Amino acid sequence: EALPLPATALIPIIAFPLLGVEEIGVLSKEYMNKVQFLFAGGFMIAIAMQKWNLHKRIALIVLSITGFRSERLIAGFMIASFVLSMWIMNTSTTIMLLPIGISIIQGIYVNLITVPDEPGIRMLKTEVSQALYSTIIGYNPSRFVGDLMPVESVNWKEANDFCKRLSWVMGLRVRLPKEHEYRSAIGPLRYVKLEKFVVSNAEEAKLTNLASKEPLGEGFYDLLGNVSEWLFSDGVFENEPVKHIGGHFNDRLNTIYSVPVRMVKRNERSRLIGFRFVVE
Repeated sequence: EALPLPATALIPIIAFPLLGVEEIGVLSKEYMNKVQFLFAGGFMIAIAMQKWNLHKRIALIVLSITGFRSERLIAGFMIASFVLSMWIMNTSTTIMLLPIGISIIQGIYVNLITVPDEPGIRMLKTEVSQALYSTIIGYNPSRFVGDLMPVESVNWKEANDFCKRLSWVMGLRVRLPKEHEYRSAIGPLRYVKLEKFVVSNAEEAKLTNLASKEPLGEGFYDLLGNVSEWLFSDGVFENEPVKHIGGHFNDRLNTIYSVPVRMVKRNERSRLIGFRFVVE
């Protein structure tokens, strides 16, 4: 900026009278227009909310009431905007709700961890939950239903569609992890007692909530066991098989210890397969 915006906004008061465009008395009235004060009031309230993190508190309240399901989340914002619009103008309402919406989206960023030895690559520290999948896609395909459980029964194409939609929301490239990135996130397994980190058939042999075991590596949960996870593939042919990695809750511990990689068709849909994503 050649000049700060507030200074630029005052230029017409000086320039217009000098250039004969308008008299200063007529022009100055526009700076005291009631609409300008309505806008200014909305801006000040929004800035005050952000300064004291009130927008984050409201975002948490909205999520605690509506949950992560897309239709309920949208309904929560509709009700909030309806109530606010009764007292302030629509533009001010939008300005106030914008930081709240951004806070909800930023909940994803908090759960991203940089992959060791992979600078610039951040991976979701848990598998994609059914709640997050439902929010982005609009429905939950899982057979074992639970907002805090990993989404399953999604094929490789559907996992990629999720990544594409999330890319649009975040404004960054989102994709499935590559095998070497996944293995870097796991880290060395020598001397690791897998029972503390893995959901397998050694216990109840059933799907559990995210992060129910201790994290591996730099803080990644359920990289092994619970559900096997789709991997990135740059193959262009529809009939090319794709990989999923890590084992699942129905595998034995010694099988999971080997970090199994399995090949299946792209349209394979199983209650044993889910996914997580990386952000570039």
